[in-house]
Amino acid sequence: MNTWILSALLLTQLPPGGPPVAVPTCARPVLPADAARRAVALGFLSSRAWLEIGLSGSKKADTIKELQLRKKNLASRAQALGVLTVMTQKEAALFQAPLGSWERAQVQDVSWAMEGAGTLLWALGVVDTLPGPGAPLSMDVALRPIMPTGAAETLLKSPRLRPGAELGRAWGEAELFAWRAGMDVARRKAKANTLEDSTRATLQRALAAGLTSRHVEGDLLSGATPVSRLDGRGLGTLVSSARARANALRWVCGER
Repeated sequence: MNTWILSALLLTQLPPGGPPVAVPTCARPVLPADAARRAVALGFLSSRAWLEIGLSGSKKADTIKELQLRKKNLASRAQALGVLTVMTQKEAALFQAPLGSWERAQVQDVSWAMEGAGTLLWALGVVDTLPGPGAPLSMDVALRPIMPTGAAETLLKSPRLRPGAELGRAWGEAELFAWRAGMDVARRKAKANTLEDSTRATLQRALAAGLTSRHVEGDLLSGATPVSRLDGRGLGTLVSSARARANALRWVCGER
């Protein structure tokens, strides 16, 4: 099996309670201050994953010492800003674990926290536009408002959230794409040529409800490509980016 599809299979989490067929409500979003702390937390988690990647690619003593110092400084900032309070127990344990102790799958999974951070920056109005799932946010967009010295502190000063209806619509679209990508991972694993009729019917209900405008000929579009026609790498990217966005928006809408 294509390694990108295999990675997607390992990372796929279908939306709780089944696929979305209507725009979810975001009637009781978290406090803007908590959303901002969560954005910082995800940015820090992503940066922690990049430190693991850097360590795995170097054996030089000076480089290792520098990475250890960066980890220490990152941990100090997290403590000072109170962002550990909006991490899950699993996230906090990984974040605080010794450098070099992460497994490869953990590095791969947590590196996508950057996408969640950028999504929350959009929810806070710091990022103007959220591109379609399958077009991941760049490091410059997702981490620049968080990682430089003083940036996170500025973000936390007076945060504001977008209206609940806007958050709910973005959440529903992300959940739909995460589900649709997961269905195609399963289809390819089963070596099936077409989606099951029940999956197609659910997709049609979601499109009729207006969950997304990114579709053509009855299938969702990742960029300009229908999900069913994505190559393995494209499908893996869509799974990971859509899941990261859905998780971030579900959290900000008070569903954890």
